[in-house]
Amino acid sequence: MTICKYLIDENMLPLYKQQLLARKPDLIVCTIGDPDIYPVF
Repeated sequence: MTICKYLIDENMLPLYKQQLLARKPDLIVCTIGDPDIYPVF
């Protein structure tokens, strides 16, 4: 289970996550619906 620092809505393009990680690879970026993130209620 991963604790996210940045949580991206599932309706955003995957490109946003890719660009964030390309600029700052040490970020912990998750998208709602990723299988290994902490559940959001």
